[in-house]
Amino acid sequence: MLILVLQLIIIFILTRISTNNLFKTGYLLLKGESRIFTLISFIYLPGTIIHEIAHYLMATVLFLKVKHVSILPKKHNNLILLGSVEYEKKDPVRGFIVGIAPIISGIFFIWLIFWLRIFPSNNLLINILCIYGIFTISSTMFSSSQDLQDGLMILIMGITLAMVFWIINIDIYPLLKGILTLSAKLSFLVVVNYYLFITIAIHLGIIILLKGVRYFLQK
Repeated sequence: MLILVLQLIIIFILTRISTNNLFKTGYLLLKGESRIFTLISFIYLPGTIIHEIAHYLMATVLFLKVKHVSILPKKHNNLILLGSVEYEKKDPVRGFIVGIAPIISGIFFIWLIFWLRIFPSNNLLINILCIYGIFTISSTMFSSSQDLQDGLMILIMGITLAMVFWIINIDIYPLLKGILTLSAKLSFLVVVNYYLFITIAIHLGIIILLKGVRYFLQK
């Protein structure tokens, strides 16, 4: 579980770095923001669709009215937002659950690729499509800044609850130990971790390649 969390953090950071490198390099080659947005949107489209569907379905299940859904990219605060779902905000708990829905769905789809035994395959095309799917899904399953704010509220509530347990002398260590022990026994996490490493490797390759291309273009 700890390895999974660490890899998700790394992918979160690398995705933003590689996407911004793609924007900068694309600007030098394509000479226009609209073309770059179209290119980035196309590259991440499968993951963006799954991401926004996860938000939409979870908001609907939790009885939060969805106002607007978009899978088109836009630039915001020097970051490229690939899509968005605007829904009715009522409380941080449901907001947090809606926020993490793409992570849950992303991990599920990555595990599904393994469960269906379609990757790795003897067919090169299938392998390429699976790697592309793993890359786009895992690169687009992270929450927005608003979702992170809801998560911060949940974290504060959790810390407060832990302090209450400590004050009234309730030991929660056995519960936490049990959760970590159970997660270590879940074999699907090993597969997910392995597949997420592929995404990390691809992002690193993209960053190195694009920096090299910009270096030669700017010489």
